[in-house]
Amino acid sequence: VEIRLWTAMRMQSVAKTVIGALQYGRALASLPKIKQWYAQFPDKRIAEDHVEVILAHQTYGHSEGSEKNDEAVQLLLEKYADDAVYLVFDLKKGSSQELWTMVEDFLTEKGGFSRGVMEQASVKCKWDKAIRGLRVLEVLPRRFQLRLGQGDYKTQGKACNQLNGLRFATGHYVQALDCNMGTFIGEGFKVPYVLRMFMPLDKEDRTAPKCRYLGFREYIYTGREGTVGQCHAAAEWTFGTINQRFLSGMGTRMHYGHPDFLDGFWARNRGGMSKSSPVVNLSEDIFAGYNVRMREEGSPHIDFLEFEKGREATFNAASNFFSKISGGSISVIRSR
Repeated sequence: VEIRLWTAMRMQSVAKTVIGALQYGRALASLPKIKQWYAQFPDKRIAEDHVEVILAHQTYGHSEGSEKNDEAVQLLLEKYADDAVYLVFDLKKGSSQELWTMVEDFLTEKGGFSRGVMEQASVKCKWDKAIRGLRVLEVLPRRFQLRLGQGDYKTQGKACNQLNGLRFATGHYVQALDCNMGTFIGEGFKVPYVLRMFMPLDKEDRTAPKCRYLGFREYIYTGREGTVGQCHAAAEWTFGTINQRFLSGMGTRMHYGHPDFLDGFWARNRGGMSKSSPVVNLSEDIFAGYNVRMREEGSPHIDFLEFEKGREATFNAASNFFSKISGGSISVIRSR
């Protein structure tokens, strides 16, 4: 297990992203006032009232997924059971009988539910050390599938996954991380101060944050993996940092990039984080930026926070990435 974790922290993996995101809570847990607060509630995991990490996994326990991936997710949840980390998955036709039984038992216990009625649902769980397994916390039955359409015209999986996780995100501010990202505890200590840019302490009107999205720098750690990696890193630095910094100064920046923080309440009531329509939309997440701009809201960029990001260091991946970046840039310029 230790060897697997050691390896996972040195590549683009879900474990690296989850462990990085857990550093927020650990940074908060070291603060005296936070310790005093949780001393009153010994049953709670420290910082779970202030920060939570949601691992959105659409194919968990489903025939379309992989048993090895499911085991790896369970291993991760068990190892970090003392941290505020949760699993959100899509329950539908093809999901394992064990998951169906677990969810239906939970709903039956709550009352007002008949078995066999529900066809699909979004489910939020956490690892329970007492039973050494998952325990259901919330269930949201659905009328329609998470991904709509057929074949090439099926809605994008990543955007649907974000929507599935957003339904259970309870905080004021939300951050969506792809599984090629990571951070360390030093950056985690900065996050509370960064979030004050939404709502400064001296702001009297607490109903309207100063901005809706907040972007920051990314460090491409695969830049050391040869010439292709360096090209990727240079392109990301140009597009994700220099360009965004310039547009922010002009007041015309639009959200682009998944590490951006966003006002969770605003996103839930304004169409979510991403537009998942297939084929038509190249960069699914940039439409949230259009949304911000058209509603005359702010989306600034800051330079004092930096997360890690990885890119595939192969020629084919580089070609696809450059075409996506250029296509996304054209969309922005054409729309701005």
